Amino acid sequence: FDLHARDIASAEVTVGPLIRMLCEPAEQKRRPATAIDAKFSVPFTVATALCHRRVGFDHFLPSALQDGDVLNLADKVRFEVDSALGWRDAVTGSLTLTTHDKRTVSKHIAHAYGHPSNPMSDDALAAKFLECARHAVNPVPMAAAARFAEQVQRLEQVDDINDAIDLLHAE
Repeated sequence: FDLHARDIASAEVTVGPLIRMLCEPAEQKRRPATAIDAKFSVPFTVATALCHRRVGFDHFLPSALQDGDVLNLADKVRFEVDSALGWRDAVTGSLTLTTHDKRTVSKHIAHAYGHPSNPMSDDALAAKFLECARHAVNPVPMAAAARFAEQVQRLEQVDDINDAIDLLHAE
């Protein structure tokens, strides 16, 4: 979508019955109290994606849960359940945005990003790994994590995976 969050008057998400639990209770989902609540909240994650053009680890830190722009937009997210969507369609959904000047844009997602039918690129997967490594309980030096990601991307040519794993334990 080529819109700014401030242009959005409303957002309508269509989900299957299995995803309803990520939309209700509405007030809790719009104002998640913890990172885990936020990760399992359609209104919060949709608002985060629209405000920041991505959803990453940093968007679930305590300070991010208080992001006024995200919370204001989460208040505008409504959902509809399409009962025709079964468990095989659990990650299928649609989003329709309406702007303040009454324009609408819609997007249907048949498969979530990262699904085998909509795979992440190697670069995106490595970036996600590095972002997670940066927040690890036992921090991994970024240079070592980057070398590990490179090793994994060429796993077919690696003689001994233990060499790659040892990179994560390097001090």
